[in-house]
Amino acid sequence: MEAEITKVNPKELKLLEINARYMERQEFQRLVQNIKKDGRLTTVPFGHRKECGTIEILSGNHRVMASIEAGLDEIEIMVSKDPLSHDKQVAIQLSHNAIVGKDDNAILNQLLNSIQTKDLKEYSAISEESLADYNKFINELKVPNFNYQVFNLLFAPEEISEIKNFLEYVEKMLGKNEKLIASFKHYDTYIELTSDVSKSLGVKNSATVFMAILELAKRNIEQLKHIWLESAKPNNYVPISTIIGRTDIKKSDAIILDKAVNLLLSRGKIKKKGKEEVLKYLSEFYMTNA
Repeated sequence: MEAEITKVNPKELKLLEINARYMERQEFQRLVQNIKKDGRLTTVPFGHRKECGTIEILSGNHRVMASIEAGLDEIEIMVSKDPLSHDKQVAIQLSHNAIVGKDDNAILNQLLNSIQTKDLKEYSAISEESLADYNKFINELKVPNFNYQVFNLLFAPEEISEIKNFLEYVEKMLGKNEKLIASFKHYDTYIELTSDVSKSLGVKNSATVFMAILELAKRNIEQLKHIWLESAKPNNYVPISTIIGRTDIKKSDAIILDKAVNLLLSRGKIKKKGKEEVLKYLSEFYMTNA
Protein backbone atom coordinates (compact mmCIF):
# COMPACT_ATOMS: atom_id res chain seq x y z
CA MET A 1 0.00 0.00 0.00
CA GLU A 2 1.38 3.38 -1.03
CA ALA A 3 0.71 6.49 1.03
CA GLU A 4 1.61 10.19 1.07
CA ILE A 5 1.91 12.93 3.67
CA THR A 6 -0.32 15.92 3.06
CA LYS A 7 -1.41 19.04 4.94
CA VAL A 8 -5.12 19.65 5.50
CA ASN A 9 -7.53 21.67 7.61
CA PRO A 10 -8.61 19.24 10.38
CA LYS A 11 -12.18 20.59 10.18
CA GLU A 12 -12.44 19.30 6.60
CA LEU A 13 -11.67 15.71 7.60
CA LYS A 14 -14.36 13.07 8.08
CA LEU A 15 -14.16 11.16 11.35
CA LEU A 16 -15.28 7.58 11.89
CA GLU A 17 -18.94 7.16 12.76
CA ILE A 18 -18.18 3.92 14.61
CA ASN A 19 -14.94 3.93 16.59
CA ALA A 20 -14.11 1.29 19.19
CA ARG A 21 -11.33 3.44 20.64
CA TYR A 22 -12.46 5.92 23.28
CA MET A 23 -10.63 8.45 25.40
CA GLU A 24 -11.71 9.79 28.78
CA ARG A 25 -12.28 13.53 28.98
CA GLN A 26 -9.26 14.13 31.24
CA GLU A 27 -6.95 12.29 28.84
CA PHE A 28 -8.41 14.15 25.87
CA GLN A 29 -7.81 17.53 27.53
CA ARG A 30 -4.22 16.51 28.28
CA LEU A 31 -3.81 15.71 24.56
CA VAL A 32 -5.26 19.11 23.64
CA GLN A 33 -2.83 20.88 25.98
CA ASN A 34 0.14 18.96 24.55
CA ILE A 35 -0.86 19.92 21.00
CA LYS A 36 -1.18 23.57 22.05
CA LYS A 37 2.33 23.48 23.50
CA ASP A 38 3.79 21.84 20.38
CA GLY A 39 1.78 23.91 17.93
CA ARG A 40 1.33 20.81 15.77
CA LEU A 41 0.70 17.07 15.79
CA THR A 42 3.86 15.10 16.52
CA THR A 43 2.33 11.85 15.24
CA VAL A 44 0.25 11.85 12.06
CA PRO A 45 -3.24 10.38 11.70
CA PHE A 46 -3.90 7.95 8.85
CA GLY A 47 -6.79 8.14 6.38
CA HIS A 48 -8.06 7.35 2.91
CA ARG A 49 -9.93 9.22 0.20
CA LYS A 50 -13.58 8.36 -0.24
CA GLU A 51 -15.16 8.34 -3.70
CA CYS A 52 -16.50 11.84 -3.07
CA GLY A 53 -12.95 13.09 -2.47
CA THR A 54 -13.34 13.60 1.29
CA ILE A 55 -10.55 12.18 3.45
CA GLU A 56 -11.81 9.83 6.18
CA ILE A 57 -9.54 9.25 9.16
CA LEU A 58 -9.11 5.59 10.03
CA SER A 59 -6.52 6.04 12.78
CA GLY A 60 -6.00 9.14 14.91
CA ASN A 61 -9.57 10.44 15.27
CA HIS A 62 -8.88 11.81 18.76
CA ARG A 63 -5.75 13.59 17.54
CA VAL A 64 -7.78 15.27 14.81
CA MET A 65 -10.50 16.33 17.27
CA ALA A 66 -7.89 17.56 19.75
CA SER A 67 -6.11 19.58 17.03
CA ILE A 68 -9.42 21.30 16.22
CA GLU A 69 -10.00 22.13 19.89
CA ALA A 70 -6.38 23.29 20.16
CA GLY A 71 -7.09 25.79 17.38
CA LEU A 72 -4.86 24.36 14.63
CA ASP A 73 -5.85 25.42 11.12
CA GLU A 74 -3.59 22.89 9.43
CA ILE A 75 -2.20 19.47 10.31
CA GLU A 76 -0.18 16.79 8.57
CA ILE A 77 -1.80 13.43 7.89
CA MET A 78 -0.87 10.27 6.01
CA VAL A 79 -3.29 9.31 3.22
CA SER A 80 -3.43 6.03 1.34
CA LYS A 81 -2.90 6.40 -2.39
CA ASP A 82 -4.64 3.09 -2.99
CA PRO A 83 -8.41 2.60 -2.82
CA LEU A 84 -9.33 0.62 0.29
CA SER A 85 -12.18 -1.88 0.54
CA HIS A 86 -14.51 -1.76 3.54
CA ASP A 87 -12.80 -4.80 5.05
CA LYS A 88 -9.36 -3.21 4.63
CA GLN A 89 -10.54 0.03 6.21
CA VAL A 90 -11.93 -1.74 9.28
CA ALA A 91 -8.86 -3.99 9.55
CA ILE A 92 -6.56 -0.95 9.54
CA GLN A 93 -8.72 0.81 12.14
CA LEU A 94 -8.71 -2.19 14.48
CA SER A 95 -5.02 -3.02 14.02
CA HIS A 96 -3.92 0.55 14.77
CA ASN A 97 -6.01 0.47 17.95
CA ALA A 98 -4.98 -3.02 19.06
CA ILE A 99 -1.26 -3.17 18.25
CA VAL A 100 -0.01 -0.70 20.81
CA GLY A 101 2.52 -2.70 22.82
CA LYS A 102 2.89 -2.79 26.60
CA ASP A 103 4.92 -0.72 29.02
CA ASP A 104 7.58 -2.15 31.32
CA ASN A 105 6.69 -0.45 34.61
CA ALA A 106 10.26 -0.57 35.89
CA ILE A 107 11.60 1.27 32.82
CA LEU A 108 8.53 3.54 32.71
CA ASN A 109 9.15 4.58 36.30
CA GLN A 110 12.85 5.16 35.58
CA LEU A 111 12.10 7.35 32.55
CA LEU A 112 9.44 9.36 34.37
CA ASN A 113 11.77 10.03 37.30
CA SER A 114 14.45 11.24 34.88
CA ILE A 115 12.18 14.16 33.86
CA GLN A 116 12.99 17.06 36.18
CA THR A 117 10.47 19.63 34.91
CA LYS A 118 6.96 19.36 36.35
CA ASP A 119 5.10 20.56 33.25
CA LEU A 120 7.01 18.10 31.05
CA LYS A 121 6.09 15.29 33.44
CA GLU A 122 2.47 16.28 32.87
CA TYR A 123 3.16 16.43 29.14
CA SER A 124 4.31 12.79 29.22
CA ALA A 125 0.72 11.80 30.16
CA ILE A 126 2.14 9.26 32.66
CA SER A 127 1.01 10.12 36.16
CA GLU A 128 2.85 9.05 39.28
CA GLU A 129 -0.51 7.78 40.53
CA SER A 130 -0.64 5.26 37.68
CA LEU A 131 2.66 3.81 38.95
CA ALA A 132 1.63 3.93 42.62
CA ASP A 133 1.01 0.18 42.88
CA TYR A 134 4.38 -0.59 41.29
CA ASN A 135 6.25 1.82 43.61
CA LYS A 136 4.42 0.48 46.66
CA PHE A 137 5.41 -3.06 45.70
CA ILE A 138 9.04 -2.06 45.21
CA ASN A 139 9.15 -0.12 48.50
CA GLU A 140 7.76 -3.12 50.38
CA LEU A 141 10.41 -5.34 48.85
CA LYS A 142 13.12 -2.86 49.80
CA VAL A 143 15.25 -4.07 46.92
CA PRO A 144 17.22 -1.30 45.09
CA ASN A 145 17.09 -1.20 41.29
CA PHE A 146 14.64 -4.10 41.21
CA ASN A 147 14.21 -5.54 37.74
CA TYR A 148 11.50 -8.02 36.85
CA GLN A 149 9.63 -9.61 33.97
CA VAL A 150 5.96 -10.62 33.76
CA PHE A 151 4.46 -13.65 32.06
CA ASN A 152 0.79 -14.61 31.99
CA LEU A 153 -1.02 -17.96 32.07
CA LEU A 154 -4.73 -18.50 31.41
CA PHE A 155 -6.73 -20.90 33.61
CA ALA A 156 -10.29 -22.18 33.79
CA PRO A 157 -12.35 -20.98 36.82
CA GLU A 158 -12.11 -24.33 38.64
CA GLU A 159 -8.32 -24.31 38.16
CA ILE A 160 -8.08 -20.79 39.59
CA SER A 161 -9.95 -21.95 42.69
CA GLU A 162 -7.55 -24.87 43.12
CA ILE A 163 -4.52 -22.60 42.73
CA LYS A 164 -5.88 -20.09 45.25
CA ASN A 165 -6.48 -22.85 47.81
CA PHE A 166 -2.94 -24.14 47.42
CA LEU A 167 -1.43 -20.65 47.70
CA GLU A 168 -3.42 -20.10 50.89
CA TYR A 169 -1.60 -23.08 52.41
CA VAL A 170 1.73 -21.59 51.40
CA GLU A 171 0.69 -18.20 52.80
CA LYS A 172 -0.15 -19.76 56.17
CA MET A 173 3.22 -21.43 56.20
CA LEU A 174 5.25 -18.35 55.36
CA GLY A 175 3.16 -15.61 56.95
CA LYS A 176 0.97 -13.03 55.22
CA ASN A 177 3.59 -10.30 55.24
CA GLU A 178 6.31 -12.25 53.47
CA LYS A 179 7.47 -11.00 50.05
CA LEU A 180 9.15 -13.62 47.87
CA ILE A 181 11.38 -12.87 44.89
CA ALA A 182 12.52 -15.42 42.36
CA SER A 183 15.74 -14.62 40.52
CA PHE A 184 16.08 -15.13 36.77
CA LYS A 185 18.05 -18.34 37.42
CA HIS A 186 14.97 -19.71 39.18
CA TYR A 187 12.89 -18.63 36.20
CA ASP A 188 15.21 -20.67 33.99
CA THR A 189 14.75 -23.63 36.33
CA TYR A 190 10.98 -23.22 36.07
CA ILE A 191 11.18 -23.17 32.26
CA GLU A 192 13.28 -26.35 32.30
CA LEU A 193 10.79 -27.98 34.68
CA THR A 194 7.80 -27.03 32.51
CA SER A 195 9.64 -28.40 29.49
CA ASP A 196 10.25 -31.74 31.24
CA VAL A 197 6.66 -32.01 32.46
CA SER A 198 5.35 -30.98 29.02
CA LYS A 199 7.37 -33.72 27.32
CA SER A 200 6.34 -36.30 29.93
CA LEU A 201 2.63 -35.55 29.56
CA GLY A 202 2.76 -34.93 25.84
CA VAL A 203 0.99 -31.55 26.12
CA LYS A 204 2.03 -28.07 25.05
CA ASN A 205 -0.51 -25.94 26.91
CA SER A 206 1.40 -23.95 29.57
CA ALA A 207 -1.56 -23.72 31.93
CA THR A 208 -2.08 -27.50 31.80
CA VAL A 209 1.61 -28.04 32.54
CA PHE A 210 1.42 -25.59 35.47
CA MET A 211 -1.54 -27.50 36.94
CA ALA A 212 0.47 -30.72 36.66
CA ILE A 213 3.37 -29.08 38.52
CA LEU A 214 0.88 -27.87 41.14
CA GLU A 215 -0.39 -31.42 41.58
CA LEU A 216 3.18 -32.67 42.08
CA ALA A 217 3.72 -29.96 44.70
CA LYS A 218 0.53 -30.98 46.52
CA ARG A 219 1.63 -34.62 46.59
CA ASN A 220 4.94 -33.60 48.16
CA ILE A 221 3.62 -30.86 50.42
CA GLU A 222 4.85 -32.71 53.52
CA GLN A 223 8.39 -31.83 52.47
CA LEU A 224 7.54 -28.16 53.09
CA LYS A 225 7.24 -28.87 56.81
CA HIS A 226 10.87 -27.86 57.42
CA ILE A 227 10.02 -24.26 56.48
CA TRP A 228 7.66 -23.63 59.38
CA LEU A 229 9.69 -25.83 61.75
CA GLU A 230 12.56 -23.35 61.32
CA SER A 231 10.76 -20.02 60.97
CA ALA A 232 7.24 -20.15 62.50
CA LYS A 233 6.64 -19.01 66.06
CA PRO A 234 4.91 -21.38 68.54
CA ASN A 235 1.55 -19.59 68.24
CA ASN A 236 1.64 -19.30 64.43
CA TYR A 237 -0.85 -21.42 62.51
CA VAL A 238 0.60 -23.84 59.97
CA PRO A 239 -1.15 -26.09 57.41
CA ILE A 240 -1.99 -29.52 58.79
CA SER A 241 -1.47 -30.89 55.27
CA THR A 242 2.30 -30.59 55.71
CA ILE A 243 2.04 -33.21 58.46
CA ILE A 244 -0.58 -35.66 57.24
CA GLY A 245 -0.29 -34.94 53.52
CA ARG A 246 -3.86 -33.73 53.01
CA THR A 247 -6.41 -31.24 54.33
CA ASP A 248 -9.32 -33.66 54.68
CA ILE A 249 -9.97 -37.01 56.38
CA LYS A 250 -12.37 -39.91 55.94
CA LYS A 251 -15.93 -39.49 57.18
CA SER A 252 -15.59 -42.40 59.63
CA ASP A 253 -12.45 -40.84 61.11
CA ALA A 254 -14.10 -37.42 61.22
CA ILE A 255 -17.03 -38.82 63.23
CA ILE A 256 -14.64 -40.24 65.85
CA LEU A 257 -12.66 -36.97 65.95
CA ASP A 258 -15.89 -34.98 66.35
CA LYS A 259 -16.89 -37.15 69.35
CA ALA A 260 -13.46 -36.58 70.91
CA VAL A 261 -13.79 -32.83 70.41
CA ASN A 262 -17.22 -32.71 72.05
CA LEU A 263 -16.05 -34.89 74.96
CA LEU A 264 -13.02 -32.69 75.64
CA LEU A 265 -15.19 -29.55 75.34
CA SER A 266 -17.65 -30.91 77.93
CA ARG A 267 -14.76 -31.68 80.33
CA GLY A 268 -13.18 -28.27 79.82
CA LYS A 269 -9.97 -29.70 78.39
CA ILE A 270 -10.17 -27.53 75.26
CA LYS A 271 -11.98 -24.30 74.45
CA LYS A 272 -14.72 -23.78 71.86
CA LYS A 273 -12.57 -21.25 69.97
CA GLY A 274 -9.60 -23.61 70.01
CA LYS A 275 -11.02 -26.93 68.90
CA GLU A 276 -7.88 -27.64 66.92
CA GLU A 277 -6.12 -28.21 70.27
CA VAL A 278 -7.80 -31.61 70.32
CA LEU A 279 -4.99 -32.86 68.08
CA LYS A 280 -2.35 -31.66 70.53
CA TYR A 281 -4.25 -33.11 73.52
CA LEU A 282 -4.78 -36.53 71.91
CA SER A 283 -1.20 -36.66 70.59
CA GLU A 284 0.32 -35.83 73.99
CA PHE A 285 -2.03 -38.31 75.71
CA TYR A 286 -0.99 -41.09 73.29
CA MET A 287 2.74 -40.37 73.57
CA THR A 288 2.51 -40.32 77.38
CA ASN A 289 0.62 -43.58 77.60
CA ALA A 290 2.12 -45.44 74.64
